[in-house]
Amino acid sequence: MGLALFVRGIGLGFGMMPVFAASYRNLTHQNVPKATSATNIIRQIGGSLGVAVFAVVLQTQIAQRFPRTGAQLEAGLVTPTMNDLQRIATAFGHSFWWSFGTCVIAIAPAFFLPNEGIAKRDGAAAIAQPAAD
Repeated sequence: MGLALFVRGIGLGFGMMPVFAASYRNLTHQNVPKATSATNIIRQIGGSLGVAVFAVVLQTQIAQRFPRTGAQLEAGLVTPTMNDLQRIATAFGHSFWWSFGTCVIAIAPAFFLPNEGIAKRDGAAAIAQPAAD
């Protein structure tokens, strides 16, 4: 699982900058602040939704493994045994694998990011040169 989390972290780190760079490609200087705000808002909302979804996955896994004593364990009314701790660890592992799988699926759109430089596009010279006032 450690390797899966490592790969996930590296992938997220390497994936964010190309996505942001591609989203700013065709913008004028005046539109960059608006795009920055929009991408940050979308990133924050997406992160919040992702955490909520995976928290539900984790809670579902724990509830399946402890159908009767889950609430008692959660409230601290029952001392967990070694078997209980193993089942909780398995629930966390299952949730992390779902997270890893989601990240693997998210790799597919990266292949559709533009890979040509700005100078190769039509009209790039007009964008690169500031307009004379």
